[in-house]
Amino acid sequence: MNDFYDGWPHGFIKKIEQARHLDEVSRTSPLYINNRARIYSTAITWLMTELENRQLFESGLDVERVVKSCLAGDTTTQCEGLRALAVEGCQKMRLAEDVFFFNWLNFVVRIAARDEESAAHFFDNLVRQAVLVYRLMQQPRETGKMGGHPVNRHKEEALLLAKKYHADNPDVVKTRLVQLVISDLKVKYIDIPHSSTVRKWLTVFYKTN
Repeated sequence: MNDFYDGWPHGFIKKIEQARHLDEVSRTSPLYINNRARIYSTAITWLMTELENRQLFESGLDVERVVKSCLAGDTTTQCEGLRALAVEGCQKMRLAEDVFFFNWLNFVVRIAARDEESAAHFFDNLVRQAVLVYRLMQQPRETGKMGGHPVNRHKEEALLLAKKYHADNPDVVKTRLVQLVISDLKVKYIDIPHSSTVRKWLTVFYKTN
């Protein structure tokens, strides 16, 4: 099938397909339903209290108009109050404001309009980060159940870089090779492995040292 990822690595496409499958099945899993309910209960209790205290509830509120006004920077008391709650909501869920503000704002405005049904769809997007983190936490455990250990995602690339540098200079000492590999990885990633880890990987290039 032709899609927006044509030409991307097969491994990446495979992971995307796995993520889609997990998204499809997680929505009906008891674990997701129960934990989503817990987070929603906490969030909605806080939000409804704040909306009440700030007198921002308004049945029949024109949701689309108010959202557009808030995004456009309208300085009315209503918009400033709704925006502030969206920002605080991001902070309380430990979400990046630049990424999740839109969903939180839509959630806040719809609850203010007492339209909890449509608000729920935006909340589902807000809990996806929690689902992702849970998956990342579970991955090493699942790998262990299959009799293996999780492989650092940078190992293959580190070995390819080392192979190139070693081919260019067969006499390069291991310490220098480690420095070169880490220097390259730093340009692309923030979660680079420790130098001692890279050093163990590069043992394959040395009989001694």
